[in-house]
Amino acid sequence: DTAIAGNTDHPRQQRGFSDRLRAQLIVILVAVSVTAGLQSIVFTVRHFWLNEFVAISRDYPWMTPLAYLPFFLAIWALLLMASPLLKSLRRPSVQLGIYAFFGLMCVGVLFPMVATWSRALLCAGASVQLARWATAHQAAPWFTRRLGMVAASLLIVQGVGAIAIWPITERQRAGLSPAIAAASSEAPNVIILILDTVRSMSMSVYGHDRPTTPHLAAIAREGVAFESAFSTAPWTLPSHASMFTGRIASELEADYKIPLEKNVDVLAAQFQQRGYATGAFVANMYYSGWESGLGRGFETFVDYKRTARQTFYHALVLQTEWARDIVHALQDRSAAALMTALFNFRFYNSERFPHFDRKWAESVNEGFLGWSAKTGDRPYFAFLNYFDAHSAYNPPAPYAEKYDSAGVNRSIDRYDGGIEYLDMRLGELFAELSRRGTLDNTILIIAGDHGDHFGEQGKWEHGDGVYAPVMRVPLIMRYPAKIAAGTRVQAPVSIADIPATLHDLLPMRAKPWPGQSLVSLTEGTPRGRPRLVLLEHLPGANSERPEMGTARGLVFDSLYLVQKAGRRPELYRLADWRHLKNLAGDPAMADTLLWLSGNLDRLTSVDCAARPTC
Repeated sequence: DTAIAGNTDHPRQQRGFSDRLRAQLIVILVAVSVTAGLQSIVFTVRHFWLNEFVAISRDYPWMTPLAYLPFFLAIWALLLMASPLLKSLRRPSVQLGIYAFFGLMCVGVLFPMVATWSRALLCAGASVQLARWATAHQAAPWFTRRLGMVAASLLIVQGVGAIAIWPITERQRAGLSPAIAAASSEAPNVIILILDTVRSMSMSVYGHDRPTTPHLAAIAREGVAFESAFSTAPWTLPSHASMFTGRIASELEADYKIPLEKNVDVLAAQFQQRGYATGAFVANMYYSGWESGLGRGFETFVDYKRTARQTFYHALVLQTEWARDIVHALQDRSAAALMTALFNFRFYNSERFPHFDRKWAESVNEGFLGWSAKTGDRPYFAFLNYFDAHSAYNPPAPYAEKYDSAGVNRSIDRYDGGIEYLDMRLGELFAELSRRGTLDNTILIIAGDHGDHFGEQGKWEHGDGVYAPVMRVPLIMRYPAKIAAGTRVQAPVSIADIPATLHDLLPMRAKPWPGQSLVSLTEGTPRGRPRLVLLEHLPGANSERPEMGTARGLVFDSLYLVQKAGRRPELYRLADWRHLKNLAGDPAMADTLLWLSGNLDRLTSVDCAARPTC
């Protein structure tokens, strides 16, 4: 090999340098296209053939090559700098082997069942064999040309995939039907705002001692606030599905790796068929994005951002613990931590989900307001999902540092700050709707999908159990035409009652939705028998955390029953939201406990679960 640097005045040297440079750049393109192609194939097979959630943007066919290109160029630059010490690094064949090792290791992140060092050995063996093959053929006149053809072909395939995947997934997601009626321009708009991971006991509108929700408190004074509203499940997908269908978790297929099924009625489809414009603006990509099944009936569905950061996240090296350790060391400006991170080669992802470019409330608002301004005379049904209070708890400044519990619980300090940041942005949204003159002609429903634990019952975050910190959620409604201002409802209710309530406020079809309308509660004249509110945590066979076990609960009047599989029942007062005093052992509560347990068994029996209004 002739040195790349030095005197290149001789025509032969110039041609040699140009040929090597061209060959090296072609090798880079091959490495990018093969790595991106393999990764895209895995995503495609898992989603379209295995029906798994891949938790990645639908733009992955075109984002993935762009994500890897800077990494391979950086490796190439490092090899050039090191080549004076080791001339073999100038050879395209050797570079190809190094690129292959890096690319295969990145794709290997998608297979966490293979240990890091086992994966490294497999990738190293494959890379060495590829380098040997390239060394044996790199002098052939066809070598560079065929590599170029491979790179071009794979990039063309990625481009075709990028064009094809949107119409394919839109057909899967939207499920739109021709409108059967034209909605009147006087019909009210409907907005459902989901405060993801926000528990009611952390909101000042529900009595929290920190002023986290002044704007929501103002909305509650203009409408109705339900003091004891409960989610149907302690995590996102089944609870959202309940709000869209009126059904409880055990009546639906929606699970950790299964989207909401297509054979159940959903609110968006009903509104769309009756001439409403339908739009969804989602910030929780894990279980509310395009794969969740929640998008059915929405003409417009906006989830992942199209940004440079989102593009880079498609390079799976950035999804590894190794990359996170390096980033944290750089943020801490610690040279020692950086050296430790570099040599602590943790090339795996210990979390269940990949990172995405987080969408804050401001972005959700902008998407919705821009869309709603273009709906013309059509009334609209909108679903807005906010992710600002979800872990990792890190709201924008100054809210991340606003509260300080003297180090007792830093997570809840940031969590409360995230709720206050979200409340501020919601205040901006309400002010803009009022400025447009549409707020009073809008049925506004604000709900939580679940809460979070912060050490209560020894639990953290959510997705585990049916205790109040994760199941008791906000529910606020405002519609001046039919809901009296300033109402506070004490009776326990379920978020699964939202579709039936909308049907009562705005009849959309002859057949009522499952669940019970809450309108009579806002009027002070509740209809029917007192509510039995069912709570469920049903980690199925495909759960990523099966060790949690099944748990069910029942709320009735002022009592809260918890029944975990294989455990004695627990009974608490509803006001005891931390569950500090278990009444199950109190002889005076024996008959009540027996009655509640019997009703829980009845509501969760196979025969009863088949009837929506059992």
